[in-house]
Amino acid sequence: MDEFELINTYFVPLSSSESQFLKNDGGVFKPKSNLEYVVSTDTIIESIHFKGDESPDMIAKKALRTNLSDLAAM
Repeated sequence: MDEFELINTYFVPLSSSESQFLKNDGGVFKPKSNLEYVVSTDTIIESIHFKGDESPDMIAKKALRTNLSDLAAM
């Protein structure tokens, strides 16, 4: 069973609209009835998503672009 089969079989049935039914790397948190916080939690890993010789600024920009892209897709 791969990651997506595991999520779809066991976790999606327990999820709600606030979690975007686990279809995105983010969710909506509602601490009060008149507030909504949208959270995205993508990670980037050295040697997978970037080489490792980039500046901290470039790595931060990549992380920001990745998470903003997820928010836009929601």
